[in-house]
Amino acid sequence: MVRTPITVLYAEDDDIATPATVADLLCTFPAAHKQSMRIKPASHGLKAIGHIDWFRASHQALWPMIASSLRGQA
Repeated sequence: MVRTPITVLYAEDDDIATPATVADLLCTFPAAHKQSMRIKPASHGLKAIGHIDWFRASHQALWPMIASSLRGQA
């Protein structure tokens, strides 16, 4: 049984990781402390993030937030 804290970051314009699919995913870990954060591209000066652009050099504005979530500070 997974008990590790889980933070899911997903983009508002992601057509795969939607609020419903993120909720479904998190339900599969009933014993874990869970949180999800829906990220708006425009809030980070971006036109789009989608499902796969998080780590593109053009999206470096997201990286500190990702790092913070990995450290458990999100």
